[in-house]
Amino acid sequence: MGGQLIITHLQPPKIGFAKAANGMYQYLIQYNKLAGGYITSGHKVEKAYPAVAANGDLLNATYENGTWLVFDIGKIG
Repeated sequence: MGGQLIITHLQPPKIGFAKAANGMYQYLIQYNKLAGGYITSGHKVEKAYPAVAANGDLLNATYENGTWLVFDIGKIG
């Protein structure tokens, strides 16, 4: 339930993906996450998570056969 991500900042398009030393491309995003949690099959909240502002992540991806494939999304800092 919940946990929606709201993108607040993207790396400027003119910069695009930056190629890393390992051959993958990296892209920076910043987002806010709304409160959320997990609900059991019995409709009980199993675990709840609070809203969090200004998360920063780094996407690691490759471009193969005309498609971007994201391999990892890691926290910045």
